[in-house]
Amino acid sequence: RNVARKKSALHIHLRIHTGEKPYVWFFCNSELSVHIRTHTGEKPYLCKLCGKRFITTSNLSAHVRTHTGEKPYLCKLCGRRFMNNKVDLHTIHAYIDSYSYIQIFTDASKSSDN
Repeated sequence: RNVARKKSALHIHLRIHTGEKPYVWFFCNSELSVHIRTHTGEKPYLCKLCGKRFITTSNLSAHVRTHTGEKPYLCKLCGRRFMNNKVDLHTIHAYIDSYSYIQIFTDASKSSDN
């Protein structure tokens, strides 16, 4: 077993010298750099309001809305606005049972909007 592990480790190590890259990344370079940040812990985007850091600008933008209270996402059925783009979940359930779900959602969202 130990010999097998050593052979495997040696084979992997030799790739450094041969330049062999057997794994293919199917996404663009910007997606790769974001993915690499999940492993390195790098968070280059800073919230100027509280100092918290984020991996992507979109995560920072969503976070800033918690400070500003901005609700850019609109439910076309009931006219309520939301901080995140999960308004489609509200819409799906609103179609199923308009009155009871919207009432339940309204009550539940009071605590989650804060």
